[in-house]
Amino acid sequence: MFGGLVVELKAVAELLPEHEAQLINYMRISGQPVGYLVNFGQKGTLEWKRFILSELIAVPVQNANLR
Repeated sequence: MFGGLVVELKAVAELLPEHEAQLINYMRISGQPVGYLVNFGQKGTLEWKRFILSELIAVPVQNANLR
């Protein structure tokens, strides 16, 4: 999928490491290198974090001679 990303929405008092781990698992399962963790838990505030998994970014191979 080109141009996709994963968004995990939360409504909690604060973001915890478990929430980050959950997002990273979803990113790996879906093969999407970009994800956002968004928390609407506190009235009047918005907390968000962006994650990029470099292991999922395709690196083009140049001058490859396949025989």
